[in-house]
Amino acid sequence: MANKINRQIPEFGISGSNIKGIALKNLDLNQKAPGEHHTGFAHRDDHYMLVALWEGKLKAIIDFEDHEFSAPCLLMIFPEQVHQLMPQTHLSGWTISFDTALISEETRSILEKDWQNQTPSFSNVPVVWLEQINSLFVAISQLYNKPLITSQNAITALLIGLLYIIIGNIAGVEVKTKNKKSRPTLIKQQFLHLLYKHFKDWKKPSVYAEKLNITTAHLNDTVKRITGRSATEAIQEHCILEARRLLRYTDLGVKEVGYQVGYLNPSHFIKIFKAVTSLTPAQYRQGLI
Repeated sequence: MANKINRQIPEFGISGSNIKGIALKNLDLNQKAPGEHHTGFAHRDDHYMLVALWEGKLKAIIDFEDHEFSAPCLLMIFPEQVHQLMPQTHLSGWTISFDTALISEETRSILEKDWQNQTPSFSNVPVVWLEQINSLFVAISQLYNKPLITSQNAITALLIGLLYIIIGNIAGVEVKTKNKKSRPTLIKQQFLHLLYKHFKDWKKPSVYAEKLNITTAHLNDTVKRITGRSATEAIQEHCILEARRLLRYTDLGVKEVGYQVGYLNPSHFIKIFKAVTSLTPAQYRQGLI
C-alpha cells in the first residue's frame, strides 16, 4: 500500500491549453507539457480523457482494477475515476481531455451506458473506422497547434463528431434519438447520470424517482431488470466505491470518510460498507497494508 499523506485524492483540471475546455497531445505519457500533471501516480480528473493507442502497450489501474492495453485500442477515463497510467513500451497515438460541459446530457448518458458501465477500453478496432478516428485527431491537431479565430467551435464540433463515431461503432447500431430509445434503457441511463452527480446527497431511490417523474417501484423494477441489482444497491455500491478510494488514497479517518460520501452516522456507514464489501472500513484499510 502506498503511503497515505493526503487529506484528499489529488484531482486535476485541464491546463496548458489554447482551447477552452480541451487539451490535445501526442501520446507520450512520460513527456509532460508545461503545467501538465504526471499520470503515473494515483489521481483523478474533473474531465474526460480519451486515449487513442495506435502503437505500444499500456498498463492502467482504474478504480482498483488492473488492466493491460495493447494497440490498437481506445480507452476512456471518466471524471472522478481514480487512475494511474503506466507505459510498458514506446507509445504512439493521442490523448484528448475535454470538459463535461462541452458535450450534451444525452452524449454523457450514452458514454456512461456503453462505456463506463461496460469496459474501460475497446480493442480490435476495425481499420476502416480507426482511420476515420485518426483523421479527426489529425484535423483537431492542425487547428489546435495553429489556432484560428474559429478554432474553438471547430475543434468542439470535431470532438463531438469523434465521440459519435466511436459510440456508434461501440454500440454496433446508430445512436438513436431519445424518442426512439427503449423507455427502460433511458430510465437506467438517466438514473445513473443522476447517481454519479448526486450520490453524496441523494441516498433514497425515491429522490431519483421524483426527479425522473416515475414511481419508486417503477425505478427499482427497471434498474433491477436491466442491471440485476436494485436502485438502493446501485446507490450504496457507488457510495462505497468512493469510500474505498478515500480509504486507499488518503489518510482520512473512517468517520471522516463516511462524512465525505454522505453518511453522517458512522455506525450506519460501517454497516453499509460491510454489506457491500463483506469487510468493515477498518478491515478493508488494514488489508491494503
